[in-house]
Amino acid sequence: MASLIMSLSPIIARRITGGKKKYDYRRTIFKKEVSHIYIYAASPVRKIVCRFTCSGYLSGSIDEIWERTGEFSLATEAEYRDYFKGKKIAYAIPITDLTVFEHPVDPYKTIPGFRPPQSFMYIKDGTAHLFDAPG
Repeated sequence: MASLIMSLSPIIARRITGGKKKYDYRRTIFKKEVSHIYIYAASPVRKIVCRFTCSGYLSGSIDEIWERTGEFSLATEAEYRDYFKGKKIAYAIPITDLTVFEHPVDPYKTIPGFRPPQSFMYIKDGTAHLFDAPG
């Protein structure tokens, strides 16, 4: 099973690390089976700030996913609909077993040639432990 790094704005990353955001929305979803998701907070933070267990994801129409998850998303319905504009299917990843890193991990020092992913990137097998900062 793979792990992956998702790139998010620092504002969204803070909502997750604060424990308030319970679902992360995606316009596209990963193809591999994923065990853990690491959150990379984009500039100016530029660090991996937490990880959570990936226990699957929800998919459905834009209306259906909003109805099931909207109250736990910390997004307004207008923001949600704007994000999915032009899409017919929405994906929502439940955020479970959250571990917030007391000392965020610098991927530029951990992964040679690291470039932040546009959306997400898989982590090579056997390297995910490099991000498991004590916390």
